[in-house]
Amino acid sequence: MPSDTNRPRVLFSILTILTLMAGGQIAAQQDRKDASQPAPKGGGGETSDDQQPEPRFRRLPPPLDRIACNIIDLEQTGHFRLLDVKIDRTRQFDDEALIWTVSVRRSLSSTHAQILLRRLADARFYRVEKDAQWRQQILVSRLYYPDWIDSGAANSERLHQDERFEVWIPLTVAEVAQLDREKTNTLIFSHADRRTVLPETTRRAKPVQP
Repeated sequence: MPSDTNRPRVLFSILTILTLMAGGQIAAQQDRKDASQPAPKGGGGETSDDQQPEPRFRRLPPPLDRIACNIIDLEQTGHFRLLDVKIDRTRQFDDEALIWTVSVRRSLSSTHAQILLRRLADARFYRVEKDAQWRQQILVSRLYYPDWIDSGAANSERLHQDERFEVWIPLTVAEVAQLDREKTNTLIFSHADRRTVLPETTRRAKPVQP
């Protein structure tokens, strides 16, 4: 048995040990709790594995870079690759236009290329308000491609791998300013044969995902 003079020291040592043990258990519990919680979003410049970068060419070039479009559907056919997009003048007609440069990924007949390009021939610009669940059509146009593809289809010719050509939407400086002024944010390409290309008034509709 400790003497009466040493008893306070012994009690103090025991109390210190118990305090340290309790503190260690609390720290371990906190570590387990922190490990079980997901990391905060947006901190430290890290991105989640679930967040995929936006595909190239999904958006138009400045000053129309707020506009998202589904031109990448052309790549999803497996026959074409998009190389560039710009607002410039076309080679064929020297017209002001929004132009994509396309490369042939896999050789195909001109007839097949004609069919694939026509699937995206109808081009419509919208201002889509997702929260309000409505869209306003701003501009109706058409996606054009070189006329030698049509003549090649008539003569059973082929487009060879790595061959390049342009597809475009006629777009003047005034129309570019209009799209920006009207806060256009969506461009949808669809099959021209399935729709009548006529002006459309503002109407209630669910937002269209490009």
